Amino acid sequence: MRGAEAMLQAEKKLRDDIKSGKISGLDKILPFDELTCWPYEDGLKGMPKRVKDLSGKKVLMTGFMLPIDEVQNIKEFLLVQSLWSCCYGTPPDINGIVRVVMPKGKTTDYFFDPIKVVGTFKVESTVMDGYCVDIYQLHVESLEAIK
Repeated sequence: MRGAEAMLQAEKKLRDDIKSGKISGLDKILPFDELTCWPYEDGLKGMPKRVKDLSGKKVLMTGFMLPIDEVQNIKEFLLVQSLWSCCYGTPPDINGIVRVVMPKGKTTDYFFDPIKVVGTFKVESTVMDGYCVDIYQLHVESLEAIK
């Protein structure tokens, strides 16, 4: 429950920061709802043009960090809208997950609190061992916990 309440508070703070002008220089604030608005099939198949057109844009996203295999010196992690669905319910489809990539030579540690990530968004399927493992990547310019 703490996580859901924290995300609601984070979203309100983000809206306030945008209104006050503390956040600028973005192409788009990108909510998960925009990424998950279509039924995922396979790779980029069936993806709406408006989602494909996000590739290369500087965006701001909020969500929760889901480490892939480490909790310190993290180079890549998954960003999800809610930890509740991942850990205690039905995991999100692949179009509800964003792989976040830290800049070369930089790492981060795990954050329990919701986070705000600014970076370049890419729409590209990553295939490993014949399986599509992600279709969205966010290359980090800045990352911080929202408190």
